Amino acid sequence: MRIPESNEDRFFVNLDKGYIEWLYYNPDASSGGQYVLNHFGLEHFIEALLRYPTDSVEKIFEYVEENCKQWLADIGTPFYKQCADRFEHEAVASGISIQTFIHLFELFQAADLINEYCVEEFGSKACFQNLEKIGLAYTTTEDGAHEIQSYANLKGLCLETYVDNKLVEAQKFKSLDDMNQRCLGSLDFGELTYISDEVLEEIEQNADLCQKCGLMYDLHKASGHRDIENQTRNKKERESR
Repeated sequence: MRIPESNEDRFFVNLDKGYIEWLYYNPDASSGGQYVLNHFGLEHFIEALLRYPTDSVEKIFEYVEENCKQWLADIGTPFYKQCADRFEHEAVASGISIQTFIHLFELFQAADLINEYCVEEFGSKACFQNLEKIGLAYTTTEDGAHEIQSYANLKGLCLETYVDNKLVEAQKFKSLDDMNQRCLGSLDFGELTYISDEVLEEIEQNADLCQKCGLMYDLHKASGHRDIENQTRNKKERESR
């Protein structure tokens, strides 16, 4: 099991429950090594900013750690292994820096904007279990022939539209702040599910082509089976003579 560098700080978010996980390894613990797991919300950041408005970002994170929930996972314990496994997952941010601070804020801002839209449109909040595929809209075409889905990708910084589970459009953004300002703050169900006639026509042409290719493959496969059967029959006839 890899022992992390002492200066590695990794941050994970649970946007459904509204908290941040801050995980790092402490090699100087009396137990011989331990993971430190902090749970906190944006209110801790706000409190820190109000208390230390002109101090360094390190001071802000120090205040957060002193005032949030904290667990220690000593080496050799089951909890230590859980934290070690968690540490190897992809974090949304790493390191104590202003960039980490801003990114965490922007993630929660994105969640607030998406939830505001979902509550107004569907009467319930969004699901943020997969930050690369947050459901925003689902419908079918007027003839019921195609399904249309729209997702927000907070990792890839794009708005994605799928037809029949195939990506047909991706609107990219320069940053999460850009996505919040230009997209997530003005979500509209009609716009999210709009597919032009040209795109639908191309999808249907591709579907027809795939169907024809499938039929040709089946015919070729059946022909191959018949050839093998004939060769086998001829061989048996020659051997019986």
